[in-house]
Amino acid sequence: MNKYNQLIKKAKTFFDANQFENANNCILDIIKSYEIDLKTKSNLYLLLADINTKLNNLKDTNSYLLKYLEINSNNSKVFNLIANNYLKMREYAKAEEYYLNAINLNKNNEAAIINLAILLENLGKKTEALKFYEKAIKINPDNLSVLYNMNKLEKKRLNNKKISLIKDYVESNNQNFFNIASGYFLLAENEIGKDNKKDEIFYLKKANYYSFKSKEKVNEQALNYWLNIIPKKFNNFLFIENNKNLIEEKNLNPIFVVGLPRSGSTITETIISSGKNYITALGETNLVNWSLLNTHRNILFSNSQKVELNLDLIHNKLINSYKNLNINKINENITFVDKSLENFFYIDLILKIFPNAKFIHTHRNLEDNIFSIYKEFLNKISWSHSLDNILFYIDNYLKVIQKTKEKHSDKIISVSLEELTIDPKNISKRVFQFCNLEWDENCLNYQKRKNFYSSTASNNQIRSGIQNYNNKKYENYHFLIKDFKSKYDWL
Repeated sequence: MNKYNQLIKKAKTFFDANQFENANNCILDIIKSYEIDLKTKSNLYLLLADINTKLNNLKDTNSYLLKYLEINSNNSKVFNLIANNYLKMREYAKAEEYYLNAINLNKNNEAAIINLAILLENLGKKTEALKFYEKAIKINPDNLSVLYNMNKLEKKRLNNKKISLIKDYVESNNQNFFNIASGYFLLAENEIGKDNKKDEIFYLKKANYYSFKSKEKVNEQALNYWLNIIPKKFNNFLFIENNKNLIEEKNLNPIFVVGLPRSGSTITETIISSGKNYITALGETNLVNWSLLNTHRNILFSNSQKVELNLDLIHNKLINSYKNLNINKINENITFVDKSLENFFYIDLILKIFPNAKFIHTHRNLEDNIFSIYKEFLNKISWSHSLDNILFYIDNYLKVIQKTKEKHSDKIISVSLEELTIDPKNISKRVFQFCNLEWDENCLNYQKRKNFYSSTASNNQIRSGIQNYNNKKYENYHFLIKDFKSKYDWL
């Protein structure tokens, strides 16, 4: 028993130090070596599932959660966890099945109900999504994040009574910052179209403030990483590789969409994945950055200017993570689209692992792009919550993308959102040719696809098909950046 307690303590120490592989091995050793009661074993399976989620070993995560259900098949929360994991693996039918199982076990499982509503929304099943959002609101009428999602699907949701209730909530609560942010974004939305922009801007500032504060510690770390660390260090990457172990992924032909959020990246990814070739659209996986951080966190956050990267480690992490995502094979070649926009920092790294990779840089009028980012609820993007940070990030992005286009001119193509919406046929043909894909007319009718899944902020917008670019949409917001024009010559 003393040895058992030592292993438990050791596993906890590894876990707290983010040494998840060591923690995983300790717990497996416990299960293998000791007779333990079912309750303890089930809890260890949950811990193993959590560890493997952090390691991005999604199939192992599923295995441990299912082993838990063999012991306790009535835990609604665990069914919800399994559904979340299937969603990460892009097994949407399985995710829906397990969300429904979770709800059947507990009709008041608010998390499962909301997760199912979001899944249905991302699959374009608007009526079904609204039905489950309504259930969530009945359970928790103060959940403004649900009301925000419902308002995206049906703009008529906001009336004077609801606006009054939202104002009362955000002014009287100071605990649930995400909920408060949702409320302020709704209030800002309600001001659109009115002559006086003062109230809308006030609400947007509040919304972004509370959005950042909802994950303050994580956002502060991420903000420092994206504004200060990576822009200074990515040019100093020195790749160390063991040629005997590193297998070049020559049968992989990935396409990476890079650029800024709200720049036309979603519509570009969707067009590419809707042609004759069945190209898997992975969305924003963030796996390149995740693989880099998981293998080289210490040196990235150190004061060292020289950054030696073990390419073997990154390669193994990245390839194993992509294997979790059920990517379709075309003969022996595999082509997929990864729309992790920050990958413009990592093009040299990506080409070391995927020599056949192609990059599509999406862009639009920069001032329109700034306001589109600031006005959107981008909770997961740390630098999107203030105009200062947005412009600082964009300044770094412009410098990097220019150098990248010069260095890898044969590997990257730029696509203007304005040009794509004006002349979708010819622009999409140019993109398909660059990616060595066969173009066909169906790619421009992507909204008719039955298997169309999108979880981005543009999800509902792009389901209406390709729309003309509105170059007057943000003309009343330009006063917000007039004080920055002397700082940035690109404005």
